Amino acid sequence: MTKPEISGIAPFFIVKSVPAALSFYRDRLGFEIIFQGPEPGDIFFGIVRRGAAMIMFKAVGVDP
Repeated sequence: MTKPEISGIAPFFIVKSVPAALSFYRDRLGFEIIFQGPEPGDIFFGIVRRGAAMIMFKAVGVDP
């Protein structure tokens, strides 16, 4: 029996600082930031994408 191919993945990470995580993935790993918010002064959720990979980040107010 053949297994279906996985064409993408979207993990969700809890981080201490969403802006820092977004900058790292953009600047060091070549991802594109596709969402950060909910407000410019209050960024506690973000999403980056590169090819078929998408990663979501959220800060919950405690150390991971």
